[in-house]
Amino acid sequence: MPAPEKRRTQAERIEATEEAMYMAAIKLIARDGPNKMTLASLGKEAGVSPGLVNHRFGSKSNLLQATCMRVLEEWTNMLRESAVGHSDSCIETLKSMSRFYLDSVAKRSELVLAQSRLMSEGRSLIPELLTTFRKYNRQISDMIVELLESGQKAGEVKTDVDPRAFSYTFIGMLRGVGSLHLIDNTVDVDAAFDMIANTCTQVLSVKA
Repeated sequence: MPAPEKRRTQAERIEATEEAMYMAAIKLIARDGPNKMTLASLGKEAGVSPGLVNHRFGSKSNLLQATCMRVLEEWTNMLRESAVGHSDSCIETLKSMSRFYLDSVAKRSELVLAQSRLMSEGRSLIPELLTTFRKYNRQISDMIVELLESGQKAGEVKTDVDPRAFSYTFIGMLRGVGSLHLIDNTVDVDAAFDMIANTCTQVLSVKA
């Protein structure tokens, strides 16, 4: 006989329920945008009662801020993971991160769509998200600055490159191409990646 399934602890059940709510929120935001999502629609999508959603988040504003943080944390973790294997080269790490992001855009992953809609609608319609995105932008910039400074110390990156300025330029290139492709899927993300990769090499490498 198969062994009886181990019963989950209360903490594990709570964690699983929260995960289901976050995944449902990301799906709804990616599909309909943050403004159309309600606590009731989230509960239905996640398979939990509206009362439980309300107990966890209290308001739609709290729900959106929590979901926004979850989306951005997921992106940060995945970008870091995409860089694994290139720890010996700052420039190759940046190229790997670019490839991962643009591939996600091309696939129109729910995470890409949720981030895009939260950013675009948050700027004008959900101002409480602006602080979250400012913090995230700085966090991603800091990660790139750390890479570049490490590359400069290792002699890979030109010493006259401003790491902070390049970090925001790099982020802007990726998000710009991503936004263009989401609006018009004839925008060639592969060609754009080649251009971004070439820019990284030409601007950063001491060998260029």
